[in-house]
Amino acid sequence: MLYDYFSSFEKDMIPAKKSAKGTPVKKGTAKGPQKTAGKGKGQSKVAAEKPFNPDMLAEKLQRIIPSNLVISKERPVDSSGFSPEGADFIAYREYCRDLVKIMGGYVPCELVHGTYHVVKNLDRESLYDALKRVVNLKKLDRFSGTPGEEPIIPIPAFIIALESSYNFTDLKNDLINFYINKSIEHSFEMDVLLIMNRGIMVKNWREKRSYIALETSGDTMLSFFILMNEYLEMSREKPLDFRSYTKKDIQYKEY
Repeated sequence: MLYDYFSSFEKDMIPAKKSAKGTPVKKGTAKGPQKTAGKGKGQSKVAAEKPFNPDMLAEKLQRIIPSNLVISKERPVDSSGFSPEGADFIAYREYCRDLVKIMGGYVPCELVHGTYHVVKNLDRESLYDALKRVVNLKKLDRFSGTPGEEPIIPIPAFIIALESSYNFTDLKNDLINFYINKSIEHSFEMDVLLIMNRGIMVKNWREKRSYIALETSGDTMLSFFILMNEYLEMSREKPLDFRSYTKKDIQYKEY
């Protein structure tokens, strides 16, 4: 049941493999390579590499997150007006149907339960870029509110890579070295990193600068599904107060 569903999920998202000449590898038949009618006589049938479609990923994620949450490209914002770029998608609780319209195209950070950062091919450069984007999103609500008021718990961040040649030892070392060299605050670190059909890396919140990498192979998306939903279902302890998002200092007549 579960295994079949998530095996299909990954096959839909992973780009087609290419041959040494740069064309996708296609299986032939007992009679030789497949042919197709085209402009050139006997032209070989070559399918273009399946392009990565972020909207398709968002649609598929929508189907496997809690039903009270929505996957969207909208940007989160805190009551100070801070609205960092960097998330490809967010998962948020739809407080009301016109929430985004009411907020002028944004989603209050108190309603956001997760951010998604997508990488087609994960290498050191794209890893560091994704980690920087995560840090920016984790700063939401950090500098807003009244003095002494507790900020919201940093929003869980998920990095999704379609493919990578990284081995997990090097990946873990590069990730930890980035945080150490940049002196990144512990709570601004990413939570779960997924390389489709390869494995996952999970932040160990019991220790600082600690991550656990698992080579889950064909069970990778299933493992991510379980972990992701545990994070998404965490309670957002700070309630949404629309008053904090109103900036006009008006003294109304009172009777």
